[in-house]
Amino acid sequence: APQTGSANGQDILLTVFLSYRHHLRQKETERVRADYSELCRQYGMLKSERESLHLSLSELRQSTNSQDKTLKELNSIIRNKDVEIESLTEKMESMRNIYSGYLSHHKILEFNNCDSVKAVISRSSPYPQRIVISDLFWDQLLNDVRIYLPDLYLAFTSHDFSRQRMIISVLIVIGLKGKEISQFLGSSLQNISKQEACINDILFHEATSRTLKSNLLDLCS
Repeated sequence: APQTGSANGQDILLTVFLSYRHHLRQKETERVRADYSELCRQYGMLKSERESLHLSLSELRQSTNSQDKTLKELNSIIRNKDVEIESLTEKMESMRNIYSGYLSHHKILEFNNCDSVKAVISRSSPYPQRIVISDLFWDQLLNDVRIYLPDLYLAFTSHDFSRQRMIISVLIVIGLKGKEISQFLGSSLQNISKQEACINDILFHEATSRTLKSNLLDLCS
């Protein structure tokens, strides 16, 4: 009997230790993903700011009253943005290399458990319906993409994806078919197929919709 009690005590201690270690890993995983998501957010903002600066520079060059000093200052700001973007890209690559396990472990499963994803699935069952969906709903879904699937979100921002293309891509990742997406978004199947082919061409240089889902899932893994 004493041996059994000792064994039970050891089992309890082992369970407590494993639970605590699992808790620590979860906290570390959350921290790493939050840090990485913040880098993705900063990257997207810098890209947007740089595009705006390039547009301002182009407009300034077309102006007959533009001054050399102003052009030089704007060029200098753009160069600084390029340096910041390059630095941020290196940090993101470094994080992906060091924390690949944290950033890839069960990402799809965790994403599919989000309330926003569950809401999409519930609204598309038993068959997709065209319903009025608020911008807030899509904002929450895309925000969950930013948190749980940062590489996918980075691909969106890097290629200046429209809101519709981002949503189509995410719905494909969730598991909706072309016909379901067309009914869900109130768009023709032909248009959805065309958008899917464009997305696949832009992201993966494959001008077909057939391989888009597998390519997107590989990007998320």
